Amino acid sequence: MVKTKEVKWPKSLGVGYNERSNVLFHSKYVFMKNLYLLLLLFLISSCDYTYIRNIKITSYGITDNKVIEVIDTPDSPAGKSEIYSDWNLIKKTTSIPAKKGIEFGIEYKVDALSLQSDIEVEEIIIFPEGGITNPENKIHQKIDSEMILLPSNEKRGFGFKMEYDWEVVPGNWVFQVRHRDVIYAQMVFNVK
Repeated sequence: MVKTKEVKWPKSLGVGYNERSNVLFHSKYVFMKNLYLLLLLFLISSCDYTYIRNIKITSYGITDNKVIEVIDTPDSPAGKSEIYSDWNLIKKTTSIPAKKGIEFGIEYKVDALSLQSDIEVEEIIIFPEGGITNPENKIHQKIDSEMILLPSNEKRGFGFKMEYDWEVVPGNWVFQVRHRDVIYAQMVFNVK
């Protein structure tokens, strides 16, 4: 009889030696467990998992925000969009005077779990029935929508400034925050 050296396999691999049958074996259970773990890791790393717990409106009303950048948006009635440095609430209200120069909107915070560093939300303003129309370039708009990437638990404000007479439209202005076409936050302002 020839003696062979016994090999010790790590138990975590599920490999063993059956002395009766003189066969090296691999436990099916351990193999399947490792396969499932690898599959799970692959799926997690390849998917965009985001779970929105809540999007809460933290403040709303008339604002006076400092503009830090102006971006050309040729498809919009005004032809430009303004980027603000921070949120500066003047008066908490949903009743907005229909006057040129008034700025109003909402500030919100997203509470989410995500595998990505940033969460994609859509900020929407639904203008009163009929929308707004720039008489010079004839561009008409009923809804303003912008996709935003932002970190969870960080406050963000968005609003509208009635800079031109044609933007001063009385009625209900609806501000929404959506994620994947689901409305998570909404505020209605009555411009009169």
